[in-house]
Amino acid sequence: MQIDLDGNIEISAEPTATMNFLSNTREVASCIPDSEGFAEIDSKNFNLKVKVGIGMVRGLFDMKGAIVDQQSNHIAYELDGRGIGSTAKIKLALDISEKSPGTTSAIWSSTFELSGLISGVGAGIIRKVSDSKIEQIIINLKSNIEGANKQPSAAEGSGTAPQQPQSPT
Repeated sequence: MQIDLDGNIEISAEPTATMNFLSNTREVASCIPDSEGFAEIDSKNFNLKVKVGIGMVRGLFDMKGAIVDQQSNHIAYELDGRGIGSTAKIKLALDISEKSPGTTSAIWSSTFELSGLISGVGAGIIRKVSDSKIEQIIINLKSNIEGANKQPSAAEGSGTAPQQPQSPT
C-alpha cells in the first residue's frame, strides 16, 4: 500500500537557517512523533525506533534513515523500517525558497509504502494516521526551526537574570 502526501509551509526563518536545521539528522529525527533511541551513524545516516499504533497493530519499528539528496535549496530523506510483522519505507523531500526576508517557503512531499501485517488495516485508517503523523512532523519541523532561529528581544535581555543575594539560613 502506498500513500502520497504533499503540502507547503511557511517558516519564520531565513532559508540558510532552515536548510542548516534540515541537514542535521538529529534535529530532524527529534521532530518525528513517538521516536526514541536515535543513533547517528554519520552526518547523513542514522537509526531510531518509532512507536506505531494503527488499529490493533501496535509496536516498534526499527528504522534506518538517511539524507539521500541534498542541494542548496532541496533535501530528501528516506527511512526504511521493520517491525510488528510489517515493513515501511518513507520518503520526505523539501524544496525551500525565500518567500520574503526572514521567511522561508517549504514545499514538501512524502510517500509511505507499507506492507505486511500493518497493510491489513483499512486503507482509510492508515491514510488518516499517516496524514496525522506527517502533519505532526511538519509542524514540529516548523516549530523547532523557528525556535532555533528566535533572537531574544530587547525585553528578554541577554537571557541571564540578575543574581539575587542569598539570605543566610
